[in-house]
Amino acid sequence: HPWPGNVRELQNTIERIAVVCKRNIVQADVVMQMMREDEGTQPFHAHDWTTAEPIRQALADTRGRKSEAAEKLGISRSTLWRRMKSLGLVPPR
Repeated sequence: HPWPGNVRELQNTIERIAVVCKRNIVQADVVMQMMREDEGTQPFHAHDWTTAEPIRQALADTRGRKSEAAEKLGISRSTLWRRMKSLGLVPPR
């Protein structure tokens, strides 16, 4: 299966699978579920990362908690921060 993200995003997904899945063998549907942000939404890599909307929505859904928003998006907290900065969602210092 092709992986659309970077190695850190893959590692994050694998770690979440290891925590959630209590069996020795992980079924494909579990992996696909972990690759989705939420039930009924597109996989995280299908988002248009040139717009801030996926990030704004994740932050709204998690009441501004960046760690939870990053997890919801399937990315690391540092990747979330970099994307927020590149999209102008971080106030200047």
